Amino acid sequence: MEVVVQDASTLLNLLKSGLLQCAVEALELHILTTDLVAAEIKSPKAAFDAAVSRGWIEVRSFSALELIGLATERQKAKGLSIQDVSVVALARTVGCPLFSSDGPLRTYAHQCQLIVHGELWILDQLVSRKFLRPDEAAGKLKKMMENKARLPPKEVQGRIDKWTAG
Repeated sequence: MEVVVQDASTLLNLLKSGLLQCAVEALELHILTTDLVAAEIKSPKAAFDAAVSRGWIEVRSFSALELIGLATERQKAKGLSIQDVSVVALARTVGCPLFSSDGPLRTYAHQCQLIVHGELWILDQLVSRKFLRPDEAAGKLKKMMENKARLPPKEVQGRIDKWTAG
C-alpha cells in the first residue's frame, strides 16, 4: 500500500464523483488526512465518515505543541489556511506524496520538496492500469467539474477530448 496525504479538495472531488473506493483499491492507497481537514468536510459528510469507518481514510491529529508549530509555519506560508499547512506538515512527517488540486497549496508543497499529485493523476493511473475505461474516466471528470472542482481547465478539456475520441 502506498501511503498518501490528501487535502479537502481532493477528498471531496473523489467522494462526490464516486471515485474514492476505486482509487483506494485499484491504486492500493492508504489515505491520511488531518483532523483539521476532516472538520472542514461538511458535505458529503456521511460518505466521508463511511470511508473513515471502512479504513479507506485515516485521520491524524496534532498535539498542542504541533498545532503551535503549524501556526508558526502558516505565518511563513502566505495565503494558506491552517488546514493546508497541516497536510503539508503531515506529508513531510510521514515522508509521502501529497494529493491536492489547490494551486497555492501545490506550489508550497513543491517548495517543501514534496511529491504532489491530484485528481488528474489519479484518473490517468486508473485509465492506464485499465481500472477505468477512458469514457468512464471522462464521465467522472465531468462530474467533478459539475461539482465545482478547481482543476486546470486546459488539462481537463484535453483529457476529456482524448478519452471521448474514437
